[in-house]
Amino acid sequence: MNDCKIKIQKIGVTKVDADCVVNAANSALQEGGGVCGAIFKEAGRDNLQKACDVIGGCKTGNAVITPGFRLKAKYIIHAVGPIWSGGSNHEERALYDCYRNSMKLAMENNCHSIAFPLISSGIYGYPKKEAWQVAIRSVSDFQRSNPSYKLDVTFAVLDDDVYVLGQTLLMSTDTKTGKGSPAIFHVLRFHLPDEENGYLSNWYKCNFTVDGKTYNCVEQYMMEQKALIFQDFEMSEKIMQTDDQKTMQDLGRLVKNFVPVIWDGRKQMIVYKGVYEKFKQNPDLLGRLISTGTATPVECSKSDTIWGIGLGMNDPDAADPNKWLGQNLLGFALQAVRTELMRESVH
Repeated sequence: MNDCKIKIQKIGVTKVDADCVVNAANSALQEGGGVCGAIFKEAGRDNLQKACDVIGGCKTGNAVITPGFRLKAKYIIHAVGPIWSGGSNHEERALYDCYRNSMKLAMENNCHSIAFPLISSGIYGYPKKEAWQVAIRSVSDFQRSNPSYKLDVTFAVLDDDVYVLGQTLLMSTDTKTGKGSPAIFHVLRFHLPDEENGYLSNWYKCNFTVDGKTYNCVEQYMMEQKALIFQDFEMSEKIMQTDDQKTMQDLGRLVKNFVPVIWDGRKQMIVYKGVYEKFKQNPDLLGRLISTGTATPVECSKSDTIWGIGLGMNDPDAADPNKWLGQNLLGFALQAVRTELMRESVH
């Protein structure tokens, strides 16, 4: 059985080195904006439009194939994603089929690598988290259903938030089984700064600068950003004035005008940014992070079921993601940062 890869890159889909690239097409197969416009421009508008006109159109959830013309890719697969209308119009099924039918076409045309955008997540309005979940599930299902055929998959995105969200969801999915957590991996436990692997903690003291302002730990950056989002400037100043991590956390919980749904939509990117700058600006810590290889960082906090796993450092269940009581968002953010900084180091 071939070991097929699924990866996410911050890159335009036309720049991916793949046998075929996928166009987020409209049902009329006409040149559009966004990804579609970029593909038409780089492939050559006239030739690509003529090829699409010969086909005539494509129904939502289906896919068709044309030559790649001036692209590096040999083929362009045109997949028509659903327009989001609240989820009541079979959008999930149609989006799932977009990926499945695209990969089926790739296999039929002897392609062994394919590059996707995040279909329907732009002007078609499909919620990005749900779009990622459907995309990863469809690709994983296809690869498991065709074990004798090697088809590597790259998702190409340009937006930072979309990239981080995708990396987090991909890392928390076992693509071998389709379940919500990786089945086999080495965990890297951490919690408090003075414990094993404490340098991974958001409470670990380490200066870094963002937008001209210096922070002494990621916790300070996270809580100050929380206060700024809700325009509690008095609290943001207090957070910046303290050197105690617990006080920072407590002050963050007192932010005025706090709206949970707004914070939930912003917090992962904020923590990713803080963790990224922490390690990028401190080479000694970056070296330690990179040396962890493919191990999955796991925040072993009994009291934290959002950033941690809800289990302690010495709990044997910490090594089994199916027994976690929390989401481990910090662990997956660290994993995404490691992947990105390793990628940057070789360019």
